[in-house]
Amino acid sequence: MEERDIVVLAKADALHSVVARPGAGGGWVLLVNDEPLRSARNPVRPFKTLDAVAKVLAKLGVSELHVQVNP
Repeated sequence: MEERDIVVLAKADALHSVVARPGAGGGWVLLVNDEPLRSARNPVRPFKTLDAVAKVLAKLGVSELHVQVNP
């Protein structure tokens, strides 16, 4: 899933789940409707902090985030 897809889903009120969970190499992974947010270079975009996840979601118009502490 790409950022532009999240914007479309948010505007359509079609976000069923937005979850941050620990990444395999440390940091955090963002799952939206059970699909990971991708980056240009990686199939899964890594985040160093939960603050970074929250900033991206706020920019995209998402106001709710669930955090999974254990993978």
